Amino acid sequence: MYRLLCLIALGLLVAAPLRAQNGDRPITATDLFNIRQLGDVLRSPDGRWVLYTVRQAYGEGEGKDARYGYRTHLWMVDAGGREAPRPLTRGDRSASQPAWHPDGDRIAFVRAVDGVPQVFILPLDGGEAWQLTREKRGAGQPQWSPDGKTILFASTLPEADVRELEGGEPRWPNERPGRRAGDTGDAAPDPDGSLAEVRAWLDANAVDASPRVLSRLDFQGENDLEPGLTYRHYYAIAATDSARARRITRGWVQFGDGQWLSDGRQIVVSGNVQTRQHPDREPQSNLYVVDVATGRTDLLLQRAGYSVFAPAPSPDGGHVAFLQSPLDDQGFGQSDVGVYAVGGRAEPILLTAHFDRSVGRPRWSPEGRFLYFTAASEGGVPLFRVAPFGADLDAPGGGEAADSSAADSLGVPAEILSPEEVA
Repeated sequence: MYRLLCLIALGLLVAAPLRAQNGDRPITATDLFNIRQLGDVLRSPDGRWVLYTVRQAYGEGEGKDARYGYRTHLWMVDAGGREAPRPLTRGDRSASQPAWHPDGDRIAFVRAVDGVPQVFILPLDGGEAWQLTREKRGAGQPQWSPDGKTILFASTLPEADVRELEGGEPRWPNERPGRRAGDTGDAAPDPDGSLAEVRAWLDANAVDASPRVLSRLDFQGENDLEPGLTYRHYYAIAATDSARARRITRGWVQFGDGQWLSDGRQIVVSGNVQTRQHPDREPQSNLYVVDVATGRTDLLLQRAGYSVFAPAPSPDGGHVAFLQSPLDDQGFGQSDVGVYAVGGRAEPILLTAHFDRSVGRPRWSPEGRFLYFTAASEGGVPLFRVAPFGADLDAPGGGEAADSSAADSLGVPAEILSPEEVA
């Protein structure tokens, strides 16, 4: 049915030329340059300003020398709408992934340097942005610590880097029969030689991605022919000039969703430290608490039959909201949002157990009273909120209640918010 609708829509587009918004002329390819996409919307700590990104197509040069692409820049606007939006970055280098400092007087963001993403800091009271990180494998997803002195960021490492850092071999079995890393010994690279010499030649050329050796299982990463596994790890760096980053997470593990806990001494991440399967065969994800100073990693939450991810610590640090999705229906099963007490032993509370749609992007209100999330509904993606601890949704500012099927396991209804209430 979906394919049929797509074909009908395509036929209508071909049969009748699209018209510009004013209806006076057909839409042309150059109209793409006038389209701006907004993203990464963040409110300042004091609520006075809104930071966001703007992505726009560009075209430079003519004929054979013409260059086209997209650039993203940072903008800021007064939350009360009293002033016009103003750009914070400009030029031919994009800026993305902004993060407010707890004091609201500066931001961190990501910009490529020689094609590698790095974290920059921009003071909002004047001055140029300056480069904080100089990581060989890049840095992204910056987050300020609660005291504003340290920045958490993620870096994606190839297998060779992890092998050098960790030493030894991963715990899962080698699924290339008869092969192990560095098994060509002293064989001279020769494409027409013995088996060992051919392997040595392939290994030598694979360093320059010619040929690209694909060792992933079940064709994982085939969209971009990602030939080898990569591992996302988290680092901390003091927000001072000439500071050096320190790796927090360890192991042959792909970590994600890193967030500071309110004490500033720990972070919560998703991943699977316990697995002894090849990562391409391991769909389950758990939540862990990692000590920033020592790297000690402790299991926070594991759900049998579910993958748990997207942790969102509450403002007081006492609870962590999370998403879970069933392992027996990957890609199609409904995702739910829940809340778990940090350090507690009780079962987590599922807030959308009877909600009739998948949810995403859980976020706490500043005082921790409400939990916000999105869910696709009737062709849109409205914003919902729920009171995890039984707060009164009928208090001033409460929105129109959603369908009764949106009640959670505690009987606290989810509510859909109108644009006026979101503003």
